[in-house]
Amino acid sequence: MIGTQLSLYFGVGLYVSANSGKGAWGTGAIKMISEMLRRELPGLRGFSEDNLKKMRTFSEFWSQFINCSPTASEMSLENLQQEIECDQFSLAKWSPMASEINRDEFLGISFSHHMEILHKTKNIEEVLFCIHEAVVHQWDKYTL
Repeated sequence: MIGTQLSLYFGVGLYVSANSGKGAWGTGAIKMISEMLRRELPGLRGFSEDNLKKMRTFSEFWSQFINCSPTASEMSLENLQQEIECDQFSLAKWSPMASEINRDEFLGISFSHHMEILHKTKNIEEVLFCIHEAVVHQWDKYTL
């Protein structure tokens, strides 16, 4: 379940990053998308404006280590659903730079854990250390 959620958030984050980064969207687009999702899918949780921004941060950091096909800039709204349903984190998609990443540990913590770690670390070594420690010690996100 966590892996599916991380893959979904990664895919959404790539889409948001590609479109907000290249200026395709104007100011307030992320807020508008969040409101639209909540209106069209009542009860849907996790897609607030803040969470969409967190998804963008998450995907921008990890996309350095994970090969994505097609590239985020080639994604459109029509194929977004197809992109986020696939396993973004299958080993075949990871770049050679990702050899130091323990995939099981990466997938063993929640999105909230990942965001706490990304906000409190400066480089990949610190990120990987914190992920490892969170898994080994079964830390909740508040302990991080």
